[in-house]
Amino acid sequence: MQRPNYLSSLDPIKFANRATPISSQSSHFDSTVTPFLSGIRIEDFNQPRKLWEKVRHCSRVARLTLQVFSAEGRERAIKNIADYMATSRHPESIKQMLGIFSYVSTELSDGIAKRLNVKDYPKDLSKVAFLGSHNLLDLKNPVKARPRAFLTLR
Repeated sequence: MQRPNYLSSLDPIKFANRATPISSQSSHFDSTVTPFLSGIRIEDFNQPRKLWEKVRHCSRVARLTLQVFSAEGRERAIKNIADYMATSRHPESIKQMLGIFSYVSTELSDGIAKRLNVKDYPKDLSKVAFLGSHNLLDLKNPVKARPRAFLTLR
């Protein structure tokens, strides 16, 4: 028999111990961020990927044609992202950002890379350490979060 999906005194839920005590969080509610509370997983890219696919294709919703961007709008989005990334003084940061965009869409990352004249960039980020989040793209060998940012766009 499966346990009920609500709190029950007949079959109590056994919660895991918290990694970060709540009491330490309430005092920092206003101004500071608690690092390393989550991890980046492949599922985190599903929603942006769906948005970009919707950007690429029209779909019928309630008898209305929904098109987020036209082809020109997609090109403008790629241009705007590339123009902003071009302000970075760190070529390695740009390559890592392109790697993140490649998890959303290779069309998007390749379009940005072409505008930035970047020939190659990592398409596998399973070994990259992110700021504030563990890297769980490779669940067998997760990478702990770095205490400093690897991206500095300005």
